[in-house]
This record gives sequence, C-alpha cells and structure tokens, in this order.
Amino acid sequence: MPNEPAAMDDWRASALRKLTDESNCKPTPLIKLVDEGTLAHIWLKDESATPSGSIKHRLARRLFWRAVVDGRIGSDTSLYDASSGSMALSEAWFARMLDLRLEIVVPATISREKKCLLERAGIRLHIAADLEGARRKASWLAERHCGFFIDQFVNAADAYGHDVPCAVFSEIHDQLERSPDWIIAGCGTGGTISSLARAVVLTDSPTRICLADPDGSLFHWLARRNEGAYRPGQWLIDGVGSCEPRPGFRPSLPSHSIAVSDEAAVGASWALSEHLGRPFGSSAGMNLWAAALLCSFHEEPCVAGPIVTLNPDDGARYTTTSLSTEWCETNGLEIAEFNRATVEFLRTGRLPDDFRDYDRISRHAIAG
Repeated sequence: MPNEPAAMDDWRASALRKLTDESNCKPTPLIKLVDEGTLAHIWLKDESATPSGSIKHRLARRLFWRAVVDGRIGSDTSLYDASSGSMALSEAWFARMLDLRLEIVVPATISREKKCLLERAGIRLHIAADLEGARRKASWLAERHCGFFIDQFVNAADAYGHDVPCAVFSEIHDQLERSPDWIIAGCGTGGTISSLARAVVLTDSPTRICLADPDGSLFHWLARRNEGAYRPGQWLIDGVGSCEPRPGFRPSLPSHSIAVSDEAAVGASWALSEHLGRPFGSSAGMNLWAAALLCSFHEEPCVAGPIVTLNPDDGARYTTTSLSTEWCETNGLEIAEFNRATVEFLRTGRLPDDFRDYDRISRHAIAG
C-alpha cells in the first residue's frame, strides 16, 4: 500500500498533461457565409471541427481538468452525467483518453444518430423522460455507485470562471485580425455565451454579444430583464434553451437577445446546409436566423459586420430529425418561407421585404 499515493500522483500528472495538450483542442475554422459586396459580412465559427465534433469539447475538457486538479476524478473513478447528446460525446472523448468509465442519462427525445454515436463510443446509456429528469437520475446513479457526477449544467459556471480565457473569442479575433462587431450564440449550460461576454469586457472589445434562444425559453426572458410575465414554452431546436435557470448563464452579460421559432431555425438550417454543401443542425440555423434579423431589423440600419455566428456541432447528427422532411411534417413545421428568406439573406445580406414584420418571425421583438 505505501506506493498507492505515488501511483495516484503519477496518474493525475499524466491526466493533466493529456488534458492540457493543445493538440486536443486546435482552433476551429472561420467560414465566410455572405459574399463580398453584399450588405452584410457574416462568418460561421465551425465548432463541429473539434475532435469530438461540437463546441462542448471545450467545456468537457475544462470540466475534466478542474475535477482532476481537485481530486474528484482519479484513475478508477466512474463518471456520470446528463446530456442531450453532444456534451456526452465530448465527455466520452476525454473519458476514453483517460481510460475512465462513463455512463450518461439522455432524454427520450435524443436523435437516433446521437444515440448510435454514444453507443459506438462505449457509453452505457440510461433513458429519462426529459433533460431535467436525466439530470436527477445521473445524480442518483453517481451517489449510488460512489462515482463522480460531472453535472455540466451546474459546473459550467465554475469551468468558465472569470480566470479562464475564452479560446473561442481569441480564435475569432486572430482569424479576423480584428474584433467582430457581433457574436451570436445560443445557450444550453450558459458557459459559452457567458465566457464570450466576459472576454469582451476583459479585452475592452467593441464586440457585442447576442443571445439566440428558442421561443419560449427562460434565457431570452431573463436577458430581456424579466420584461412581462414568463410563459414557459416548448421547442424542437436541439441542445439549447431551458425553462429552468442555469448557474452558468449570466443574463446581464449579453447585450442583445433574439427569440427564434422552430420553423425559422429549421428553415435556416436547411438553407445553410444547401449553401455550404453539408448538413447543419437546427441550433446552427437558430444562430443564423438571429444574424439575419440583426442585419435586417436592428435599430442601427448600418449593421454590416463582421458578424460571427456559431455552429455548435456536426449536422450529421440530425439527418433523421430536423433535416428530415418526414420529421418536419410529423411535427407540423412549415419551413418553406423561412428557408426561402434565409437563402435570400445568404445571397444579399438582408431578409426579403415580405419578412419585415416581427410577428411573422418571432413572438417577441428583438430585445436590446
């Protein structure tokens, strides 16, 4: 037994070397969406290019690093978390790298593609009715089996604290060779958008952060400074929004907020997929539609960019859900108008004139 502490220290040192190796998180591409000479300059930060295929790769890396440093993860620790898919795939990537066992509780609505990817990654899956139920079950499993509950929704606040530089913001600045006018991002745990907003403050940048949020989500209402009564909604946009508060989301940090309907997000994702010749999910479409609204209806008509939107994950994960005609019909989504309008936006930098009515686009006005 006298060698056990040294062995643990050796494992921890090795784990931290692997987690801090920059080859595990190289800069992701910045893709220009709207051509030169148009009315707006829109760029897409493609987080699907991370090793685990989503922006959650950055959060998972930080959560693992923090837990190893704090001694909450050791060489024989079993890990548990709740996820709608993308975070689980990123956590699986790091668990595999550290040779750790990982079990994930997913909501019943998870896409077939994500479920297959998770099973292929060797994760043991448990099913719950929804994401809140998944989180409760993951906590219970961790306690029952003396494991570690990663708890991405709560610990995102610690993972992206004030002392952590925002790699996404730094990469965008370096790739553009200037600060963008706007960055548009959705919110799941709140870690990414809050860290982007903090980076703006810490670097004294002129960049403004815009929250794109599903229509009916609590985050948009909070960012609007609790304007009116909050009415919880339901939406189909994957991996973003919540009817419950998240510790990682700081509603005072985004300078702007836009609510986006399912039809707009999915219609925009179809247009983006056609524009770039590969699949993009509804959350990428949500961010693009928010950019279209910002360019077309903001009180400053000269808004032109550069505006950067985020592609959170690999669109191939949604070919049987938001990118499926059958799925859209089953869920009663009429996306043709929004698809046409987004195609026009990608061509000209503005939405067509017949979309100049907020009520047809979102149930909430753009909030500044």
